[in-house]
Amino acid sequence: MLELTFENEFTKVFVDTEHAIYRYDWKGNNRYLTPEQYEEEINRHGTHILEYKPAFMLINCLDSEFIIPPDSQQFVQTTMLNRLSEVGTKKLAIVKGRDFVSALSAKQTFEERTDASYTTQFFNTETEALDWLMKDVQVMS
Repeated sequence: MLELTFENEFTKVFVDTEHAIYRYDWKGNNRYLTPEQYEEEINRHGTHILEYKPAFMLINCLDSEFIIPPDSQQFVQTTMLNRLSEVGTKKLAIVKGRDFVSALSAKQTFEERTDASYTTQFFNTETEALDWLMKDVQVMS
C-alpha cells in the first residue's frame, strides 16, 4: 500500500515497502522551480532511492510544467537514474505530462540513458503505468 512519506509545494512522495515501489508526483506549481530547486528535489529522490531500494518506480509528471534544462538533465542521470541501477530497480514507469514542452524535456532526460539495468516506459495515464508495474509486483510476491 502506497503511503505518503513526504510532501512540499512541488512534489508528493509515496512508498510501498511491501511491494518495493517508490513513487513521486510532480505538482503543477513546479513551473516556478528554479533549476537549483529542481536539482534539490532530484537530490532528495536520489537519497530516497538509496534508502528504500525500490524494485519499481513511478514518476507522475501529469501536472508537471517544469522544463528541465540540459544541464539539469545530466544531473538527473548522475544523481537519480544511476542510483536506480545501483539498488537493482527493475522498472521505471513515467506518466507523461500534459504540457508538451515540459513532457518533451522529461522524455529527453529519461530516454538518454541507454545503459540502464532497468526498463523504462512512458504512459499517458497513471492507471496504465501502475498496471504495468503491478504485473511484475504480483509475480514477485
